Amino acid sequence: ELFGEVEILKLLREDADSFGTPVKQVLSRLLQKNSQAATEVNSALSSSMITGLHDDGSPWSGAMVKVKQLDNHQWNFDTLLTQKTNDTVLSLTERFFKESTRRQKETYIAWNGGYILNAELVGKLALSEKYIGSPLGLLIKNSQLLSFPLFNKPVLSFLDTGQIMIKEANLEQGFTVSEMEGGPVFIFRAIGHNILTNESLCYFDLIFEKDTVFNENHIFCYLSGNTIIKVIKDQSQEVVLNPVGISLAIPANQAPTDWVEGTKLTLNMAGWDNVINAIEAGPRLIRDGEESIEMQAGGWKTQKSIATQAARVDFMDMRGPKIGVGIDDAGELIVVAINGRIRESVGTTHIELAKIFLQQGAKQAMGFDPGGSVTLVVDGLQLNITPYNKDFEKNPLSLPPQARFVGNAIIGYMIN
Repeated sequence: ELFGEVEILKLLREDADSFGTPVKQVLSRLLQKNSQAATEVNSALSSSMITGLHDDGSPWSGAMVKVKQLDNHQWNFDTLLTQKTNDTVLSLTERFFKESTRRQKETYIAWNGGYILNAELVGKLALSEKYIGSPLGLLIKNSQLLSFPLFNKPVLSFLDTGQIMIKEANLEQGFTVSEMEGGPVFIFRAIGHNILTNESLCYFDLIFEKDTVFNENHIFCYLSGNTIIKVIKDQSQEVVLNPVGISLAIPANQAPTDWVEGTKLTLNMAGWDNVINAIEAGPRLIRDGEESIEMQAGGWKTQKSIATQAARVDFMDMRGPKIGVGIDDAGELIVVAINGRIRESVGTTHIELAKIFLQQGAKQAMGFDPGGSVTLVVDGLQLNITPYNKDFEKNPLSLPPQARFVGNAIIGYMIN
């Protein structure tokens, strides 16, 4: 009724030839453009299908979303956590809107977030089930630091000024911890980073190459996020360090007696006070307008990183489904999800993904969890193609794509 049958078929044919966008999405976009009331909101969130050929002639395809800040519309970003349930990005967003006062009709974007310890990794590392769901890097939610950085990897940060930033996070400068209910504040200084010295507060992250240290008079506390998951009081012997997180070492005569397994701590790091939400992922793809795949500097090449992250992340030349976030000169967000492991798209390497971001004008960019977890959702519709179905062993030739369960997701939603 709005465009006429001939025009509609023409537009669908043109899109099919160039992008292969789902018909429902093409029609929805046409309706949005036709609505005067939706024009301004639509301009703040634009999506498109992207395609291309690699240098060797192999095809790739995917989806791209650009998020713009408008003067009279505010974007809010949040990190959604699974709460140890099986969730897809879409089910996480549905729960988010259901549990809040916000309407699901609001314009939003969501994608799979950072790395966590899932049941498979916990099993491979022979760890207790208590570790399932532990974040593998920095996590800030609603201005509360919930997990320390473990390496030197990039963090997507949303500041209280509305600015979006990508910067590396590490523990080289030290930090403070205290019980959430109050009590003394323990100051862990840089001098105690990855070294055990008498009468000093010390700490070990996953950049430390050794698995053990010789302990004479310290009490060790393993952290899982902001929770003490294990206390080790053995002295005058080798102590195994936390294989998947931070190990705090406090001299026995200074250690609080009420710090036990399950104790929640308040964490603090200098330089992150103005960050409302942030999540560590990676690797870095672009720095200051130039391709920069920083695997060594980020700690991706350490044995502890390889053990706790999916192995495919550690290689720059492995093609597959990829997802990343970029920031352009105007400070606006670019999210790209690349399909992979399907006939129409072989996926990309990290280097090839960086080149795509450069073509789109990104000055900073970083990757997120690649592979079958890649999910990009806009207004309740998944834009990328998932090369996965949990029942694939029953019939791999005829089962439809199915979104994988994820540990967390990032959502950006607009308040009109």
